[in-house]
Amino acid sequence: MQQGLPQLVATYKRAIPRVKDHVRRDVLLGELEEATAKAPVAWVSGLPGSGKTSLVARWVEASAVPVVWYRLDQNDGDVASFFAAVHEALPDRNLPVWSPENQADLVEFARDWFAELAREPLVLVLDDCHRVPDAS
Repeated sequence: MQQGLPQLVATYKRAIPRVKDHVRRDVLLGELEEATAKAPVAWVSGLPGSGKTSLVARWVEASAVPVVWYRLDQNDGDVASFFAAVHEALPDRNLPVWSPENQADLVEFARDWFAELAREPLVLVLDDCHRVPDAS
């Protein structure tokens, strides 16, 4: 393995896609803005290639709120990688640190972790959810 590769992978998994050459869809951007004004969580779904990632990337580009973008993949069946990556992206937040002992009560750990994450405004984008194995 090349030296520096883990950082490269972590950077890719958290990089916000560029939208410079994408078509701006003002109606959908307005609907996304309206949805997020009503509720703290928005789920964007659609067929592969329909522009979900581009739409959300364009929306967060204009956001004044801090953004953590996380691309899920087949290796994210273990929640430890997710918790570690978001923790690394937000070093100033006092997020609980994942350890194997937390697996015994994952629900309680996740509840505490997300409660702490929600203390300050944040846009958390989980992209490519379809890549996580169903059995995870």
